[in-house]
Amino acid sequence: MKHKEHYREKDGSIQAIVSYKYDDSIKWKTKSKQGFKKMSDAKRWASSTIAELAGSEGRQLMDENMTLGDAIEFFMSSKSHLEYSTQLTYRHAMNRLAPYNDLKLSKLNAIKTQEIAACIPPGHTIRIRMLFKYMKDMDLIHTNYLKLPIQSPKNKSRLISHADYQKILNGKISHEARVFCIVAYHTGMRSGEILGLTPECVKKDKIIVNKQWTKLAPETVGFKNLKNKEKGIREIPINNEVYKALQSLPFNFAEGRYFTFNRSSQLDHPLKSLGIDHTPHDFRHTRASEMVHAGFNLKYIAYILGDKIETVISNYVGINEEMISEENKKFLAHL
Repeated sequence: MKHKEHYREKDGSIQAIVSYKYDDSIKWKTKSKQGFKKMSDAKRWASSTIAELAGSEGRQLMDENMTLGDAIEFFMSSKSHLEYSTQLTYRHAMNRLAPYNDLKLSKLNAIKTQEIAACIPPGHTIRIRMLFKYMKDMDLIHTNYLKLPIQSPKNKSRLISHADYQKILNGKISHEARVFCIVAYHTGMRSGEILGLTPECVKKDKIIVNKQWTKLAPETVGFKNLKNKEKGIREIPINNEVYKALQSLPFNFAEGRYFTFNRSSQLDHPLKSLGIDHTPHDFRHTRASEMVHAGFNLKYIAYILGDKIETVISNYVGINEEMISEENKKFLAHL
C-alpha cells in the first residue's frame, strides 16, 4: 500500500490527513481527523490508521467526518504551484461555497449539490466544476451530481473596431487611461506587461518586454517574471504614436514605471463611459486577429504576443464585420 501523511492547523487544533491507495490502478483515497492538541497525538493516529488500512486488503473506508471545506483546502493545495494571482481566482470561486463549508461530504446528495449549484454565478462555473471533478477523482465523493452549464462563447465580438479606437483617442477619459489603450491596441501586450513598463524598456522604435506588474500577495503588488518564461521576453516594434504617448506620461518615481494604477480592471469604467463594451484584454485579441487578417506569419504573431502558436489560434484569432467585408471581396475576386 502506498500512503502519504499531511498535517495542518485548523480551528485552533491539528488535523491529520492520510492519503492512500493499494496499487497504481486505483485512485488516491483520503482519511482525516482533527482536534489534536499535540503533533505527537496526530502522528500516532496517522500511524494507527495506516496500519489499519494496510491490513484491510483493499476494502474502502469512508471518512464520515470530512467536510466540503476540507475538500476545498485539499483542492487548493493542489494549485499551490500556480502564480498567486491565478490562485486568487480559484479562491474567489471557492468563497462562493463558504455557506456550505461545514457540510459533510457524506451528505452531499443530488438535491444538496444542485442547491449549491444555484448559488454559482457564470464566471465561477469552470473552477467549481474542477473542484467537484477533483473530489470524484480523489474518491472523496462517490458520485458527482453537479450540473453546471458549460459557458457558451459570447455572441459579441471581442475585437475592438476602428470606430471604437477613435472614441478612445477623442473621448473624455484620463490621459493615463488613453495611453494604456494606445499601447495595448498597437502592441497586443498583456495588461500586466504594459503596467510594468519602465523607461529602460521603451526605445524610440521598440518596446523590450521583460517583466510584468502583478499582485504578489494579498496586500502586495510588484514586478515579476513574465507569465511565459520561454517565449515571454521579446522586442515589439512600435510607431511614433506609441512612443510619444508613453513619453507624455509623468514618470512614476515611486515605483520606477510609467503607469500609476495596479490593475487593468481600472480601465473598465473609462471604456464603459465611452460606450465601449470591451475589456482591456480585448486589445490583445484585436491585435492578434488583425495580424492574422493582414497575412503575417503565425510564428511571428506568436512571438509578438509572447505565446505559443496553438494558443494564438485557439484563443486570439477572431473576426469582426470589417474583416468579413474585406474577406468577402477577396473571396468573390477568386471565383
